[in-house]
Amino acid sequence: MTAFSEMFFSAAICAAMFGGADEVQTDIILNEDAGYIRADCITDTHYIEVGFDNTASSRDSIVQAVSGAIQRDLEPMVVVIDTDGVEDTHQWELEVTAARADVAFRVVHLNTALRIAMTRHSRTLRSHTLALTVPAN
Repeated sequence: MTAFSEMFFSAAICAAMFGGADEVQTDIILNEDAGYIRADCITDTHYIEVGFDNTASSRDSIVQAVSGAIQRDLEPMVVVIDTDGVEDTHQWELEVTAARADVAFRVVHLNTALRIAMTRHSRTLRSHTLALTVPAN
């Protein structure tokens, strides 16, 4: 596995790959109950959940992506971080369920996710750098 958390990778993937906002709360108000879900990433078009492969908890990603997308009138997407290059049973279950439920599904290899996360700071600095102008003569 990896020493880094899912939240660490999902924030970097959200910004670099999708240009979205990470850890966005969506309130759920029912007649006799209330709660919330927190999206790993929200863009103008998608409600995105990120999870590691080889984990039973990644199954929750598709439920949360679909319910959050319904609440926000967005398209659901699930991104799996592949830690070993092998399609395990949990990843396969997510992929076939996503296909049947018409949910966008992406796999990002751990090495790619690490590169994205490690270069996040540089991309942020670059986007905040002021453009230099040369005075006209």
